[in-house]
Amino acid sequence: MQKGKIENITVILIFIIISLVSAYVINVAGPSKPREIIAEGDGCGHFDYLPLMVIYHTVDFEKVFQAERLRHSQSYMGHYFHKVDGVTVNKYTSGTSLMIFPFYMLAYWVTGLWGIPPDGFSLPFQYSIVLAAIFWLVTGLWFFVKLLRLYGISIVKSSIAALLLLFSTNLFHYAFVAPAFSHVYSFAWFTILLYNVKSYFLKPNAKNLYLSALAYGLIILIRPVNAISLLALPAMASSKENFLSGIMYLKNGKRFFIALSVVVAAISPQLLINYLQTGNPLFNGYINEGFYFGNPQIINFLFGYRKGWFVYTPVMLFVFPALIFLYKRNRFAFYSFVLFFAIQVYIFSSWWNWFYGDSFGMRPMVEYYGFYFLFIVLFFENLSNIYTRLVLYVPVALFLFLNLFQTYQYAEGIIHPDAMDKESYWYVFLKSGKDYKYVIGDCDESFYGKLSDTPFLKTRYTTDGTAKNWSDAPRKIKDPVGSGKTVYVLNKRFLYSPTYVQKVDKRLREKKNIYVDFDASYYEFRKNEARHALFVVNVLDTTGKNTTFYKTFKFKRLPDTISEVWRKAHIGFKLPVLTKRDGIIKYYIWYRGNHILCLDDLELEFYTWEN
Repeated sequence: MQKGKIENITVILIFIIISLVSAYVINVAGPSKPREIIAEGDGCGHFDYLPLMVIYHTVDFEKVFQAERLRHSQSYMGHYFHKVDGVTVNKYTSGTSLMIFPFYMLAYWVTGLWGIPPDGFSLPFQYSIVLAAIFWLVTGLWFFVKLLRLYGISIVKSSIAALLLLFSTNLFHYAFVAPAFSHVYSFAWFTILLYNVKSYFLKPNAKNLYLSALAYGLIILIRPVNAISLLALPAMASSKENFLSGIMYLKNGKRFFIALSVVVAAISPQLLINYLQTGNPLFNGYINEGFYFGNPQIINFLFGYRKGWFVYTPVMLFVFPALIFLYKRNRFAFYSFVLFFAIQVYIFSSWWNWFYGDSFGMRPMVEYYGFYFLFIVLFFENLSNIYTRLVLYVPVALFLFLNLFQTYQYAEGIIHPDAMDKESYWYVFLKSGKDYKYVIGDCDESFYGKLSDTPFLKTRYTTDGTAKNWSDAPRKIKDPVGSGKTVYVLNKRFLYSPTYVQKVDKRLREKKNIYVDFDASYYEFRKNEARHALFVVNVLDTTGKNTTFYKTFKFKRLPDTISEVWRKAHIGFKLPVLTKRDGIIKYYIWYRGNHILCLDDLELEFYTWEN
């Protein structure tokens, strides 16, 4: 066997072994493992095409939606499902499920072999996602090695660079912790695209052209916004001459038509599904969502503590010296790079949910890591001073450690999936242990649109009086600071605050997009006693006995050293769509501590919002 083939096989085996060990440690090893659910959050939406087609044999997601409701807690709202002309559709496209499909069918075969009813969601199906993610991760890393080889970098250095890409970025998280999300699959196919486009620009040919078209179509199928990746491709040409040569090759109408047909064929599964569901092949499933192009959150997107790209993936800060190097060596590649980066960040940071929900770091950037890391590697490779290179390896090592540690923190609930800010970030920075798990409280839920200027309903409870539809306080004491007559006390015996009971009538059901602000004043005799309290919203059916929706929010955002002072607690949240089965809604505060927490001035304001 030739030396080159042996090297290639060795590298692939190393990637496979490292991936299998990482997946085992994260998902199987440990006292609370194995994980029983791999498809979580947005990953459910990407995964749900598989039980839809394989188990239920339909294009209507209603049965899948009901199955997901049974698997989740009572706070589940199925935000990625929408009703369109009586058919339940999924806002996500089918590309991720297509990537998982062979491994899902393996799980289907295994359940049949073991005599387990194939429900489409059980443990074998969950772990089919892990196997799929490993396969596509290794594929993406291998094509990244092949891409670096086209730039004359040795296979050893290219392999080390690929491993650094994995372990120093949140690609690691989306490969092993959240493998049902679309990003590891997009990363693989975008890196395949980069390799074939680079090969094409080196010597225009039909093979690399059509493979590029296939890869481009598939990354759109996986995540439609990936269509902007086309703007990154000129940087692969390395020169204006190479770029124009590649364009001239496309002047042959037949080649262009075939390439375009390959792109359309790659996205055709979604076009067909859309047509069968809605009668429109170009249906946009992102209903009630969109961009704020007039208000991009660029600084927050890149540097913010909530999800900032450079905060949670700091190794990408090397993009800036890489750009300086590129400007000096290759102006065409530099301007192509800057144009793509600027447009990408502008578009991504203009999304209404610019922090992209519950996730680790700036996840929409993950698929493009092959592109950005390529230029970082070229920067290091061309450093002539070995001492400069050695000095720069120190922050690389620190950034790698920080990425893995923060990944651990996120997986353990130390880093909040949605509500991080500057104070929270530094409170848990490099912290571990049970005292820091789930210590960060919730923030207001976000929505796309504009909140009404005034509430359509406002109600307030004070212990010095009574209020309509509020239960009275069974236990009061004299106000500890004398600002009023009495305050309400929560303790081991009296766990619940006064409750506001709201009847779900026709008027309330007709209101769409209801947003609730819940406020309360609190007083702690002991530091951080409010950490044991929760805001609660509980939707009951018309009998008043069965819960249809239930959600809690942490009462206090973060531990502190303040006590014996009146303060305000607040949460804003969205109500689910209310239906005829819903009868009443209860709002209250639930105390789970062993001492005393004083409350007063409970207030609720109800708004609507429009897109």
